[in-house]
Amino acid sequence: MRLLEQLGVRDARQAALVSVHKYVSDRSVALYLRSEPGRLDVGSGVCVLLDGRRFVATASHNIEDCRLVDVTVIARGERDAPRAGS
Repeated sequence: MRLLEQLGVRDARQAALVSVHKYVSDRSVALYLRSEPGRLDVGSGVCVLLDGRRFVATASHNIEDCRLVDVTVIARGERDAPRAGS
């Protein structure tokens, strides 16, 4: 509620939008995609937990030319992270 008060949110619709945005943003990650040497593409994903297992949901076009070792998942606020799958 403090966030909503700080942002001056006064109605339920606005509160729902701010809450959903914060929830998704806190679970969003950047994807560094290195499908070929010397090339770096960037995508995004959202972290999800299903049956006790962690996944990153993303659009298929982000990873269609990549192997798991070509993908680096970077959490919000981080500058670098280990490669996915390592």
